[in-house]
Amino acid sequence: LCETAVLVLHVIETTNTLIRQEKFEDLEAFLRNVFLSSRDPDRIDKDPTVKATNILTLIQKYNRKMASLEAYYGILSERAHPNSAGHRGTFMRFHSDKVELSFGNNFNSDYFMRDLVLFNMGVNIG
Repeated sequence: LCETAVLVLHVIETTNTLIRQEKFEDLEAFLRNVFLSSRDPDRIDKDPTVKATNILTLIQKYNRKMASLEAYYGILSERAHPNSAGHRGTFMRFHSDKVELSFGNNFNSDYFMRDLVLFNMGVNIG
């Protein structure tokens, strides 16, 4: 959802700018890139105008206008596509009274970041 919102914002802003400047050929090229972009090297070799823009590039661009967008995207991305840290945050519970971890269906958003930070501090410390 965050990726889609940023892409839509980018399309609206760029389209409006190009229309105001009456750069209709640039607008056509921009929209063609948005709708037909690719990461396929063979396609890009044949037509460099179809080279896709990485979504992180747009997120970083709009992060300047919307503080915390990149951090918010990172959290959502981690929840949608968890790596090691995301799995720990989702399935791990830190029990400070016993100084132990348990794994299971433990997700509680109130503790997600706290437990993740405490766990990673432990790993980094020792």
